[in-house]
Amino acid sequence: MSGKIICVYDGACPLCTHAAVTYKRATLEGDVELVNSRTQPDHPVHKRIIAKGINLDDGGVFLKDGEMFGGVTAMEKLAKTRYKKWTQAGLFLRLFGHGRVARVTYPILKGIRDIWITCSGAGKINPHWPKQNN
Repeated sequence: MSGKIICVYDGACPLCTHAAVTYKRATLEGDVELVNSRTQPDHPVHKRIIAKGINLDDGGVFLKDGEMFGGVTAMEKLAKTRYKKWTQAGLFLRLFGHGRVARVTYPILKGIRDIWITCSGAGKINPHWPKQNN
């Protein structure tokens, strides 16, 4: 068994919530903790995320073995963990979680999330986060 995995997701987004819960059910890794960034803002992992300069509005965060990854990189790292291949999460990660496919798919999924949180009135997690120059 590997060390603890922490998945930080946007609980206002049904797609994000579904992805996090199905991953937890599908994983063959060690202990997996799901952190809803909206209902658990005081969770200690948030200080680490802010210190690393990751904006949760840019995507979920995945922590494993002391390393932290955000956005599309988090999706790629999730796809490299051990999980039950023939589950909903497993099939999704096999199809969309690697390389170029992940880099194309992730912005589409994030766009759906952004539309959902806008239409639902949930708004951004970090509305005052400074824009990054990429």
